[in-house]
Amino acid sequence: MADASVLDMRDIVVSNHSFGPSEIRQICTTISEDYSQLGILRDAVTELAQGTERSPAQAVRLGVSQYLLGKFS
Repeated sequence: MADASVLDMRDIVVSNHSFGPSEIRQICTTISEDYSQLGILRDAVTELAQGTERSPAQAVRLGVSQYLLGKFS
C-alpha cells in the first residue's frame, strides 16, 4: 500500500490535475503520518522546478510545494 501513496504524492505535485486546499491538506496529512514522504515531495518539487516553461497554475503548485517543504524540514 505504501507504493500507492508514493505515486499519489508525486502525482499530486507534478500532474496538471486540480490543486487546491484538499490536495494541500492531503499532502500535509500524508507527511505527518509518514515522514519518509517528505523525500518524495522534495523529489517532485525538484522535478517541477526543472521545467523551463511553467504555466501560472504550475508556478502556484511549485510555490505551495516549496512552502510545504520549508514547513516540514
